[in-house]
Amino acid sequence: MELLEHKTSFAGSNAELSIYETTISASNVTFSSPHLSCGIMISGKKVITISDSEPFEFLAGDVIVVAPNEISQIDFPEADKESVRCIVIEITDEKVSSVLDRSEFEASPGRGSKGWPWDDNAFTRLTADRTLNLFFRRLLEIFRERIPQKNLVIDNCITELIIRLLQTQSRKHIVECYQKESLQCGIKAAVRHAEKNLQMRISTTDLASVAGMSKANFYRHFKTELGISPHQFLQNLRIRRACDLLRDRKNSISEVCSSSGFNSLSHFIHTFKEQKGITPKSYQYKFSRSAEYPVEIHGMD
Repeated sequence: MELLEHKTSFAGSNAELSIYETTISASNVTFSSPHLSCGIMISGKKVITISDSEPFEFLAGDVIVVAPNEISQIDFPEADKESVRCIVIEITDEKVSSVLDRSEFEASPGRGSKGWPWDDNAFTRLTADRTLNLFFRRLLEIFRERIPQKNLVIDNCITELIIRLLQTQSRKHIVECYQKESLQCGIKAAVRHAEKNLQMRISTTDLASVAGMSKANFYRHFKTELGISPHQFLQNLRIRRACDLLRDRKNSISEVCSSSGFNSLSHFIHTFKEQKGITPKSYQYKFSRSAEYPVEIHGMD
């Protein structure tokens, strides 16, 4: 089978530059990257479909910015007549995040930008942008060079590329991708914090701080992502921990209460019974692993 695309890649510390060349007409070729990817056509023509977009022609001089993990379906209808060459730069999430953290760009289209006919959360197409064309060619030469501190030079150039892209129509698209990733990472960090510190007093304000959000935003996004409120999530975690501890009869109800993060024995018993339908003592008697430990069935549960 003849190789469809010839690929030459050059790696940097936070980005990879690849040159693709195609000389065979083909259709339905799939491309996807786990990172933000920016492509520029050098010669020839592609017909691209991304997400639910209508197919569009990608011609020499055009630039495209595609969100991480988006799948592109590519046709090469005239590659046997004119070779198709393009440059693709894939930039790590960490690099995009670090530039945005030092910038003050808003998630809105740039001034004077022309209309977007497609979902800007999937990709942004920039037609014949001369400034970006020149910058891509400069990047190609730098990736190819053998110079001291090459990674530092590449890193500085990738920073400039991200800033230049933020000054185009792709600004909203890049910022929203970053915000979505930050949101998911923030909620995951809050969940991990809750699981590791369950025996301590944890409030929604504490979790919002760990997530790097305001209390109101954290509450809204947390409930959207997990389907329950932060308070309900903490209660569920604590009851689950209590069930694990109660299976060992050597643990007293008071010890289980404290180790599960409840500040009040009566509140613990009430919450446990509300969720499990029986008291902690009854649960321990019914589900504990040790039958040798004597269980008192009188007095406070």
